[in-house]
Amino acid sequence: MFSCSQSSADFFDDMAEVRPIHHISQVRKAIMAEPSIYDEIELEDLTYHPDTTLYTYPCPCGDQFEITLQDLRDGEDIAVCPSCSLMIKVIFEAGDLPAEEPPKEQAAGAVVEVAA
Repeated sequence: MFSCSQSSADFFDDMAEVRPIHHISQVRKAIMAEPSIYDEIELEDLTYHPDTTLYTYPCPCGDQFEITLQDLRDGEDIAVCPSCSLMIKVIFEAGDLPAEEPPKEQAAGAVVEVAA
């Protein structure tokens, strides 16, 4: 404990022994290295929107967690709410994703306009 006869330097030395002092950049790195995940949700519990290729799931804030089909195909598994800081981890296997659609080809004999 600090006493009137103790110098301030001695006081801070004592405090360093009690509790290590972390530099804010170390704390920030630790937080960024392991994001805070609100929950883990199975892919089948998310809603798929084929017109936008977006998966959504209700967020407690009232908005929706979002992740694209392409993100999932690329191995991403974190869906983010655009309105708050919450994130969920999507549990899935590559075989759970919708099959990729082949590129649409023009029908034979279709008229194609060419700009002059």
